[in-house]
Amino acid sequence: MYLTADGTANGADVYWAAASGSTKQVWACTKVDSLGPQNQTYEVSNGLHVITTRASNIRLLNQRVVSKQQTLKASGYCGVNGAWFNMNGDQAILHIAVQDGKCVGPGTQGTANEDVGSCIIAWDGSAAHFYSGALNATPMLSQGSAYLKVGTWIQGGIGLWLGYSDWLSMYRVQDSGASMAYYNGGSARRTGLIVGLSGQSAGTVKLVVSANALTVNGFRAAIQAYLGITDGPQMNGVYQALMLDGGGSSEMVAKNALGQTVVFPANQERGIPEIITLKNPN
Repeated sequence: MYLTADGTANGADVYWAAASGSTKQVWACTKVDSLGPQNQTYEVSNGLHVITTRASNIRLLNQRVVSKQQTLKASGYCGVNGAWFNMNGDQAILHIAVQDGKCVGPGTQGTANEDVGSCIIAWDGSAAHFYSGALNATPMLSQGSAYLKVGTWIQGGIGLWLGYSDWLSMYRVQDSGASMAYYNGGSARRTGLIVGLSGQSAGTVKLVVSANALTVNGFRAAIQAYLGITDGPQMNGVYQALMLDGGGSSEMVAKNALGQTVVFPANQERGIPEIITLKNPN
């Protein structure tokens, strides 16, 4: 039996039928990263929950500023958790997190990659960028900077150097050793931020949470398999990625193709200070 279209226009019904030689039984499979009229898509693929959206549809929020620290589900937003943070005391975020030219706060919190990671993904209002070795956002916010504009954002995290066979050497030296502690810490649920840098993927963002507990190496491998990337002598020029806080902090809320809200994991219990949200979740 062959999958058969009832017509050639978009939205045509399909059904199973015996081979007829008709062009209505001939299909072309094309991977498309650029979005159509919708502002985001959600899928589960290769053991990953993935929201794909435009970088212009992203907004970084610190829940301790806008309301109170709570789970992503309780916040009412769609998106994923953001930065590592102090579990005790002031629960300050430990990554660069800048929205509209201002750190997400409170205070100066969000200006620096402190202890964990030294990479950022940034949106300057017209193009997306991946930078390694970025320890502080202050130089990017000097007078005349594109990142002072409304709608721009900068998110820090642990670099994964997609496509680079010697990625672990870069990963190992990106901070004072905290990233390697996570690398050697075994399996946990992981959160990632993927940016499209060139071609049809330019300006797209993928928010990712692993369906199961993975090692850092396993998480990176799952992302590369999902994107169709294999390691070679240099970094991939189409996609790059950050690993964000994981374990009990890995949380996602999305809208599926039917407009239904998807909460993963279903029993979110940890309040998280910084969230990466969708301006328009539909």
